Amino acid sequence: DDNVNDLTNTHNGTFVGNLSFTMGYIGRAIQCSGTAYINTSYIDFYRRSFTIELWFYIHNRTSGNIDLLGECMHGNTDTCLHLGLSGGSAPYMGFYNDDSVGSSSIVNYQWYHIAFVYNNTARQRQIYVNGLLENITLPNSLSPTGYLGQSGQIIICKSIHWPLNSITYMNQIFVTQRAKTANEILNDATLIAYYSFDCGSILDSGPNLLQSIAVGQTMITGRVKDALLFNSTSAYFRTSSFMTFGIANQSFSIALWMKPMNLRGILIHISNQSTGDGWCMPLLGFNSSGILIAQSSSLIIVVSTFPLNVWTHIVQTFSIQNGLQLYINGTLYQTVVGAPMIPPYQSMYVSIGSQQMGGSSCMWGTIEPHSYAGAVDELRIYNRQITTAEIAIISS
Repeated sequence: DDNVNDLTNTHNGTFVGNLSFTMGYIGRAIQCSGTAYINTSYIDFYRRSFTIELWFYIHNRTSGNIDLLGECMHGNTDTCLHLGLSGGSAPYMGFYNDDSVGSSSIVNYQWYHIAFVYNNTARQRQIYVNGLLENITLPNSLSPTGYLGQSGQIIICKSIHWPLNSITYMNQIFVTQRAKTANEILNDATLIAYYSFDCGSILDSGPNLLQSIAVGQTMITGRVKDALLFNSTSAYFRTSSFMTFGIANQSFSIALWMKPMNLRGILIHISNQSTGDGWCMPLLGFNSSGILIAQSSSLIIVVSTFPLNVWTHIVQTFSIQNGLQLYINGTLYQTVVGAPMIPPYQSMYVSIGSQQMGGSSCMWGTIEPHSYAGAVDELRIYNRQITTAEIAIISS
């Protein structure tokens, strides 16, 4: 986010050469190119389990290797950690002459989440792309000794052995000194935000710690602990950095508990301006007749009857393969298939309760541009279409 500081203030970075910032998958990203890079202090991975995760985007490249991050003591076997793309496309995790290569083929102009996991007890390397485990044969995933580096700075945007060979954007680098589980990594890659609203908090409890504000709301007893209550025309909740809604054909899922006091207004609204205006549309809300509408561009699902003053769990999902789907209390209500929305390639704001001051330019569909009166709890937003089994868990 326009600096190279560590969130814990332990491993703050230093620029070497001319680097710049650009729009990231979450907030702002570093733009790596040429010979410039970032370095920071040594992190002890010596014979330890660890997980390194980041978002990256290849803008253009050659066919050469692309290193994203490295740490090197010297050029002996198992003393240089280098993480990147072999041949410019295959995910790669190496300790130097002791390496593993994934099976995915990374393409230009697309954001990816990548996780490099090393389990020192099992002596095994694993690579995950967008939350899914790469197909690496067991012999090629095992390390005879584990990582043996005991010194050397962390270098971001290159390594000692590989240049970048591309213009690459990098975002949200997380280092955890244990081997994360597959479920944890799937959450890190696909759960963009999670708001429990417990204990009077509007903080994001998901992996990305997104910024949010709330105006005019009150806290009440919720479906799970506490919830937000919207009971004035000026009340709203807003959060930001949702590149998910700025990518054409991108899958998504929105899950929440809702308890309406009347059947009017906007539940979920997306926009590319903080005012709620610009490119904007409501995804979930009521029409002027009190009918619940779930929509995505021309895809519309209509729920003709909906209970007042009762907690109801709603999940709205979309994917190119399965279309727009709506689940009510864990049960699939309807699916519609058709043309998806085509947003501008920009990060989006998500608002609950109203469109704020904006709305003049919005694609309203059949949802009424009116404030919502009622409670909301346990808001989750994903960049994939979550499964029926997952919906059953979070709605129970």
